[in-house]
Amino acid sequence: MTAADDPTLSPWIYGIIHEEPTRSGDFLYDLAAAAVRADPQMYTILRPALLAIRAVHPKYECKCQEWKRGVA
Repeated sequence: MTAADDPTLSPWIYGIIHEEPTRSGDFLYDLAAAAVRADPQMYTILRPALLAIRAVHPKYECKCQEWKRGVA
């Protein structure tokens, strides 16, 4: 699995990368960018951390449908 085909985290990652619904801080942006660039093996390692951080910062989840076209 990669960020682009993760149904749980794609809307959140898309929201951070595209500042929709709001701009995040640099740390979250860099983390989301790393998740997008990660190959399936590295994404599997990052995913638990992304889930934990999303639980603390859910407001960045994109409510639009554009994330379904991919996070990159």
